[in-house]
Amino acid sequence: MNNPPPNDQISSTLADLTRLNEEVALLAHQLETTTIDVSSPDGSITVTTTLHGSVTGLRFADERHRERTGTQLAVDLLRVLTDAREQATARAAEVTGTGASPSTQTVLPGDALGDLLIGLDALFRPGPK
Repeated sequence: MNNPPPNDQISSTLADLTRLNEEVALLAHQLETTTIDVSSPDGSITVTTTLHGSVTGLRFADERHRERTGTQLAVDLLRVLTDAREQATARAAEVTGTGASPSTQTVLPGDALGDLLIGLDALFRPGPK
């Protein structure tokens, strides 16, 4: 029969979960509020985006955008939006310390969440300890 984990292990795990929750909330706030500006090669179009990937601004430096065809303006704008999202993803990876796109990050031993999940699994998995 399995014995429940000792209270000190439960308390320690709960403290780790609380700390992790606070860290995640802080990172989420940083990703939602930190912005970057990315401009077209000629500097005529600038997009502002959060590290989370939300576009928060679009600026045209001058009237050059009016000289473009609708198709060319759309192509240029999509190129700047793509560059902005790529740079935001790279910056988000720096901020979170993942070194990879947040959407492709895997939980592994050695990172805080991975270690915590492995510890929880060991505490509550049936079987010999």
